[in-house]
Amino acid sequence: MTWSFEQINPRFKSRNPVSDEFFADASVASDVSALVRESIQNSLDAKTGSQAKVVFTIGSSPVETHSYWFSDLPSHVGAALGSEVAKEFEKECRFLLVEDFGTSGLRGNPTWEYQRAKTESAAEASYYYFVHSEGESGKNHGSRGTWGVGKIVFQKLSKIKSFFILSDRGEGQSPKTVVLGQSVLKLHNLADASYIPDGWFAKQMHNGLHIPVEDETAEAFRIDWGLRRTPGDLGLSVLVPFVPETVTLPLLASTVAAEYFIPILTGELVCEIHDGDVAEVLDSSNLIKVIQASSEANPSTEQQALLSLAQMTEAKVLGKTSKFEGKYAIGSTRAADLFLNETVVEKMQSSFSNGEICEIDVDISVPTLTGAAAQGKLSLLMKKTGARHRLMFSREGILIRQKKGIFLNRFSGLVLVSEGPLADLLAKAEGPAHENWSEGARKFIETYGSSQAARNVLSIVRGVAGQIERLLTETSGFLDDNIFANIFSMPNMSKKTPGDGDGGDGNSNPTVITPPPPPVANPSPLEILPRPMGFLVKASPAATHARFLGKKFVVSVAYKLSRGNSFSKWVPSDFLVTTMAIKPDGISEVRSFENKIEFQVDSPSFSLKVTGFDTSIRDIEIEILEVPK
Repeated sequence: MTWSFEQINPRFKSRNPVSDEFFADASVASDVSALVRESIQNSLDAKTGSQAKVVFTIGSSPVETHSYWFSDLPSHVGAALGSEVAKEFEKECRFLLVEDFGTSGLRGNPTWEYQRAKTESAAEASYYYFVHSEGESGKNHGSRGTWGVGKIVFQKLSKIKSFFILSDRGEGQSPKTVVLGQSVLKLHNLADASYIPDGWFAKQMHNGLHIPVEDETAEAFRIDWGLRRTPGDLGLSVLVPFVPETVTLPLLASTVAAEYFIPILTGELVCEIHDGDVAEVLDSSNLIKVIQASSEANPSTEQQALLSLAQMTEAKVLGKTSKFEGKYAIGSTRAADLFLNETVVEKMQSSFSNGEICEIDVDISVPTLTGAAAQGKLSLLMKKTGARHRLMFSREGILIRQKKGIFLNRFSGLVLVSEGPLADLLAKAEGPAHENWSEGARKFIETYGSSQAARNVLSIVRGVAGQIERLLTETSGFLDDNIFANIFSMPNMSKKTPGDGDGGDGNSNPTVITPPPPPVANPSPLEILPRPMGFLVKASPAATHARFLGKKFVVSVAYKLSRGNSFSKWVPSDFLVTTMAIKPDGISEVRSFENKIEFQVDSPSFSLKVTGFDTSIRDIEIEILEVPK
């Protein structure tokens, strides 16, 4: 059996693969993280019962064994990737084997082409989509991955950009076992011929379609590469040859724990990692202990945060949380529209003060393609810590970290979204690497177009935890006071609207707290000027410059509300100043966070210009406070 590459057809464009740019971080740790995320995600989608098991095995194969499986591949690798990479074939092959059990395997007729595969269900055409399709998936509702690029992580981790698969598919599938190899190199020239990037260790039909090798080859593959899968064990085994030395058991174990602690603790997933005689099992009975040991050995902020999230998840699984309910009415447009009964808020405060983990179930109205609203739900786990933590999100067991981090000031928090209409909407808002929810994601736009209701759902999911934190703060001063002294405050720069400074009941309720007017001889040294989509802060013409040179100030920004304190109502889903265009001049030590910008004045003619707000719809309100020394 040899590897085959097709020569370039002059009728078609030359193509070099770019799909691995979806997982573009150059570090091995990131490549391992991507492989763990994508492989386990596919296994969970393919599980046939309540639990899937995924086994990672690090092994090695001598040259005399692996040479059969690579035959004439080295010449193509050398031409495409360079002679140094081709020298890998002269060495012992260090490999990573990824196998899942309790799953369906790659199902479907290997001779099906695109037209036939498209008529089948996702489960019955999984072979086609894994082997022959790129950038397209048969998976949709109720699936963790729908982009069809997850398999790229296998070739990306291999030095020779190649991998093998063996899948046992059970009765009713012909053949019962499929084996083939794929290589995705670059366009290359070899022996006066030009070849496309894709290579195959497979048989080939008369129409050119590559199909699996014979059953006897499959049995030899099990033996030579030490597969744990025996005939009849349904599932998929993927062999990644020539992996870096930095791919280790501890790295795999820590990555699995960090990425999939939720399905492990809920019992949906068990993972084993093997390297020679050393093995580690991660399941619901020992995961917390494993993470605790890792946190003690490496007391980093990330490890401590992971431990807190895992403990909250375990408390939910064991029914040891204090449960509450909240709701967003149909037509809610932002996180601040959350309805929580005042009595509920008081009970939550008591629970948090007692160190309890609170579980808040929140109903959210989700738009559908028919125009009707479906009922969605999320669960929010929160625990008071007194420190600032990054809020984490999970859709159907997959962590969605959000590239632009969202933080809670005094809590550790985890937003959980299970299978259903809300999970389906969020999945459309994810990119191929499942790291973020964005209104600009291609599938979100294709599905919902310009639907503001769908965008509002994303804003609500991202901001609900922050809104609960604010409700707790406003009700009883639950959190610490702002560290910035109210030395002076700038008046609202936006136009007046009905209700400004009036709570609606005749009592004064100003949105900006202004201290007594300073003496005429000592006017406010700073002024705020409106600019398109933002504002400008600079020295007042009448200011005594010595008054503020060398001093630090903090600018707070919020979208103006007709009632209440605009700044206390700000939530991350409104905006983050870290995403704005900030142009400083004559100032230093500029630090932006949440809805604030802190800076030190160094020059009498200083200025700070900030743009990027959506002022076409809403006015902004700005407050400037001096930071006490």
